[in-house]
Amino acid sequence: LSAGDGFSAEALARIEVQAAEVLEAAGRANPPSEQVRELGDVLLRWEANRFLQRNPSGRAEPTLPSSFAVFSMVSRLNHSCEPSADVGYMFQPLQSGSAVPDDGKCVVCATRDLKAGEALSI
Repeated sequence: LSAGDGFSAEALARIEVQAAEVLEAAGRANPPSEQVRELGDVLLRWEANRFLQRNPSGRAEPTLPSSFAVFSMVSRLNHSCEPSADVGYMFQPLQSGSAVPDDGKCVVCATRDLKAGEALSI
């Protein structure tokens, strides 16, 4: 990913700083630039493919935090300014405030009739 992939030079620089901070926090003082770049690539993919998960109730409640998720299939859908589908979440935490793997799912629904073979986009 690069500035030409929809990320500004400022965003890329911010990600590299964050990657270096993560590596240093993990005990790698002055990490090699190659490691910083590799972790930066991972962080950029996270940034590009994550979905905001609202709090479990789906309502705006400032006391309940929001989080992010990456869905193995849905995160691969193409983005469009005129999407053909919408994304909905079914999020069922085990207990208030918990979020564990596989405790929810992401559902994609077409927002209009699609032609045979037409790609879904969100």
